[in-house]
Amino acid sequence: MLSGLYQNDHDALTSGPEIEATVDGTTFTTTAYETGYTTGEPISALVLSAATKSRHYDQFAGPTGAVRPGHTDLVKYHKARGHVDIRGGGRSSYRSTISDVIGGSIARLFLQETFGTVILSSISQVGALKAQHSLSDHFTRLLRQGGAITTAQIEAAQQQLETAEIHSLDAEFAAAAGDLIKQTRIAGDSIGAAVEVVAVKVPALAGDPLYNSLKLRLMGSLGGLHAAQSCEVGDGFQVVSRRGSENNDPIRQTGYQGNSHGGLLGGVTTGMPLVCRVGFKPTSTIVKAQQSVQKIWKRLSLCWKKGGTTRAWACEQGLRWNRGWPLSCSMPSSCTRPAPWTLTNSSYSNLQKCQTRGASSRIDQSRLPRAWHWIC
Repeated sequence: MLSGLYQNDHDALTSGPEIEATVDGTTFTTTAYETGYTTGEPISALVLSAATKSRHYDQFAGPTGAVRPGHTDLVKYHKARGHVDIRGGGRSSYRSTISDVIGGSIARLFLQETFGTVILSSISQVGALKAQHSLSDHFTRLLRQGGAITTAQIEAAQQQLETAEIHSLDAEFAAAAGDLIKQTRIAGDSIGAAVEVVAVKVPALAGDPLYNSLKLRLMGSLGGLHAAQSCEVGDGFQVVSRRGSENNDPIRQTGYQGNSHGGLLGGVTTGMPLVCRVGFKPTSTIVKAQQSVQKIWKRLSLCWKKGGTTRAWACEQGLRWNRGWPLSCSMPSSCTRPAPWTLTNSSYSNLQKCQTRGASSRIDQSRLPRAWHWIC
């Protein structure tokens, strides 16, 4: 932490890790912040990665570089007109979510101190293996039994999550899933997973319908995570096969007797646990050879030199509150209203023509309404 914190005890405030920077042979040393109170000013943090192996990415550099199936290599290269730093994947890498982890950790402290809200996550599926015990069912059952969730019950669930083979409430599933992940990695492949995120002790009546909906913000933030292919609230797709009489949660004087709605109705919290699930595709970086092309569309068989790993990410605990920019604002002005084309070899000339019509990324405001019509 470098800014945005303060406390009267300066020794405690500045007792963080030592940071050194060398400029023109001169070394400057300072210490980071360790503990303090937020001041309301922007909080900055520095994260240094020791796992820098840029040479692993040399095979993807330039127009003759290989394209990794499942990655953004091809679209990023042509969208940026070839000006792409391929080391580490850039903004397309999961490293970029470190800011969500930092911001979410601070938000977690505020929510817990202000409302008593606690956010937990549990891996609920790995490949075809599904957990038999879920966080949402666990806390809904506790609510039915005692009427309120205690701190001791939350701490017990956290301990159970942390001691499992992988971060899951179902210990038997965690052990089997851990073995499946190991076997898949040995085979040079990867596997998909789903993560359930549950917030307990959520204050009721937070959020608004429609465009300020809490459901909209949550699904946009969680679904916007790299590799996320699905996002659902409450019982999600299971409700499609039900009748209304089956899906509606009964209400008594003690509150809701079920949580099919996942703590949200009309974009507003009900006071029940807030439940979301995110499905992640298998890690695209694998050792197995795959059919692919160079960025100039020359065919090849690609084998990633770096050992592929399978990781179940849980950074969505941060529950990001970002809003996405309109899609047209991320398009170059020359492509705001392009002729229809798909990114294939046969239409590559169309892409080149589209790129050469304009050199800047400035948005022509007079063309935005038509651009929105094209996007819709």
